[in-house]
Amino acid sequence: MATHFFGIRDRVYSYRNCIGRVAVNGEGFLCPVDLALAANDVAYVVNRSFEYRPDGLRVTKCTLGGDYLGEFGSGGGGEGQFIWPTAVAVDSDENVYVADEWLNRILIYDKDGKFLRSWGKAGSGNGELNGPAGLAFTSGNDLFVVDSRNHRWRSAPFSVPLRSSDTHACISLRIRGTRCR
Repeated sequence: MATHFFGIRDRVYSYRNCIGRVAVNGEGFLCPVDLALAANDVAYVVNRSFEYRPDGLRVTKCTLGGDYLGEFGSGGGGEGQFIWPTAVAVDSDENVYVADEWLNRILIYDKDGKFLRSWGKAGSGNGELNGPAGLAFTSGNDLFVVDSRNHRWRSAPFSVPLRSSDTHACISLRIRGTRCR
């Protein structure tokens, strides 16, 4: 079976190494579903775990060389926690964004794993999400959110209130796509 990378014709990819082993915490992964690369070959890996093992829900921070740098986040519905993480992305300030498909929100951490804030709530209106399943930043630091069960990407700049115990600021996002209201 071959993999075809559309538009990439002049590159050859070869196996380099494999990082990880099965682990509920610490070095290793438990059902990893996404990764994001940051500066200095640092990778953030979202571990979804199993429904019966919420203790394995976390973001693992490691290097592409295999060095374990730590982990953050945990299973649950509280601030800084997630139930069904689906995606991770890193912005130009090295803040880490994690999409939670179950809680319909995006959680934001600093590069060391300190929880900063979250935004989003269930729904189909402006600033609402229904199954966020993908995250990506453009080179201009605009965030794209795949809003899976609303069958859309957000298409226009809009402000989303941030939830935090110490701030009532807004984050401005430029999202492109179709089927937006």
